[in-house]
Amino acid sequence: MTDSAHITQFLEQCYAEGVAAGSWVVDGNTSDQVCAAILEGLEDGDPAVYDTLPSPLWNGEWADEPAYEQRAECAGLTADEADDVYERALVEFTRGVEDEVVRACRARAEVVG
Repeated sequence: MTDSAHITQFLEQCYAEGVAAGSWVVDGNTSDQVCAAILEGLEDGDPAVYDTLPSPLWNGEWADEPAYEQRAECAGLTADEADDVYERALVEFTRGVEDEVVRACRARAEVVG
């Protein structure tokens, strides 16, 4: 089954939100050792490393952060579509976080090394 354009766009938005969240993990104060440990932990699937990464703020806890259902509705998804793609949305967010963290760690290694 092929996704509709609005589902594809919604999943791309989830990925972009993950990239934005991941951009807060590594900064100029992050040591080479920490970057190396993050990269190794991600490669090994270490739960301790994954637990330190941002997760989506989709529960509506904060007034300026809409719940997942509100995000999906704004993207044009029906309630059924939102339910059907929830797990994929989480995967896309997580993939965005990981991609950005890996990119930042590698870029830091290139600058330092």
